[in-house]
Amino acid sequence: MQVDFGALFVPFLAFLVALLTKSACFSLLTGIFCGSCILCEFDLLKSLSFAFSALVESLSASNLKVIVFLVMLGGIVTLIKKTGVSASYAKFVGTKLRTRREVLLLTALLSSVFSLDDYFDCLTTGSIITPIAKHRKVFPGRVAHVIHSITISCCVLIPISSWAAAISSTFVDSGIKDGLTLFIKIIPFNFYAIVTIISVVAVICLDISIFKMKKEEREFLENSENTFFEDIGDGVDRDIKKSIRDFFLELVFPLLFLVFSCVFGLLYTGGITEGKNFFSSLSNCDSSTGLLLGAAITYIFLFFLYVVFLRNTKLGDFFNSITEGLKEMSGAVVILVLAWTLGNLTANYFKISVFLENIIKSNVSVLCWLPFTLFFISAVLSVATGTSWGTFAILIPVVFPILQSHGAEQVLFSSLAAILSGAAFGDNVSPISDTTIMVSTSAGCPPLVHSFTQFPYAAINAAISAICFLLAGFVHNAFVLILISFFLLGIALFFIKKFSLYQ
Repeated sequence: MQVDFGALFVPFLAFLVALLTKSACFSLLTGIFCGSCILCEFDLLKSLSFAFSALVESLSASNLKVIVFLVMLGGIVTLIKKTGVSASYAKFVGTKLRTRREVLLLTALLSSVFSLDDYFDCLTTGSIITPIAKHRKVFPGRVAHVIHSITISCCVLIPISSWAAAISSTFVDSGIKDGLTLFIKIIPFNFYAIVTIISVVAVICLDISIFKMKKEEREFLENSENTFFEDIGDGVDRDIKKSIRDFFLELVFPLLFLVFSCVFGLLYTGGITEGKNFFSSLSNCDSSTGLLLGAAITYIFLFFLYVVFLRNTKLGDFFNSITEGLKEMSGAVVILVLAWTLGNLTANYFKISVFLENIIKSNVSVLCWLPFTLFFISAVLSVATGTSWGTFAILIPVVFPILQSHGAEQVLFSSLAAILSGAAFGDNVSPISDTTIMVSTSAGCPPLVHSFTQFPYAAINAAISAICFLLAGFVHNAFVLILISFFLLGIALFFIKKFSLYQ
């Protein structure tokens, strides 16, 4: 009973404290401490000791690599800012993109292009768009919403992403012979991801801002009339028509090099240099190691480019960029470590997966309800633990044998897609999700502000998806269900637009 109680109470408490205090660190610390107290039967000293142990335990080798990658990426962004080209770039592109709508559409396009990996997409797209967004007075929460929504949706839909590789390998581990083929077959049933991509584009085009997003955006515009270039970097007074040569050498070339080196790093860790093909390498890659390798290669490249060849950066400034990168990312790192710790408590000590597994088994007899039930359970698990990968890694091995034993071929695709959709929704809205923290940091938006402004949009998409998964128990045609989802989205957007006019 203690386990069942804590599994839902601890993440809910952290979320409630976040709503009341608007402090990510305090809410996460509250959840960690209360969870430790429950597990240690409210012995204060034991609870504190256990909390520290859980924190250290959460710092696995892969998580430490993510932290180093963040610091190095912060250093790379710092180096580019010091050249002054990012300010010139923001001004130049700002003359081409005349409205906030155009900036957000470019954000959506870049996010879909870089969706090979969620970490890489969140940080890279944010780094490119943030200077332009500041120049065109775009609220950082809007930028974070677009990047986060598009990134997760594309990653869970595209067969060549790191997500697809992880999901396919989970299918194989669960006893499925061809994991990639199954992944492709369930794409049309992944209603949340499909609806989210369409809704993001529609929200941008219709300029829909509601609830917390509208309030925060209004305050942002009122309080930042003359401050948009203060943090863009040195060299703001440079000529807006800076030479094309310098523009490409100092900004475009380094960013492209970062993209290709990170892709190479992912494929290298998967064994592409050992003769494996592209997808096989991607499916076996070590994401944290690959991205870190890509950042390290880019850092070496920037040393020769900025210090040796262009000579626009002093040697001392180059090495100081690592320290400045740590300062730049320190807030994100602290929140990320606390989020990992809370997720570790919820998943490994309160055994929320066991709690939800019992719910699945008790409802499997009514197969027509299974897609809807799995979507709900997957969403709860993903929000509570802050990990989408952990969610489908837990649920798929549990669900697939149950579906096989009950001969549930008709709802197999929709049930597995429901797990992926629920995991994507949880990733989008969970305050303790690593991508929530990363995308908000890269967009210049506080993590809790991003989480709260994102929630209404994601909740609407989730509600539409839930209806489709409910119907999927009776209607097994994905095309018909997608049409229904578009119809429901159109109705929702019509009333939301009308409602937003009277806010």
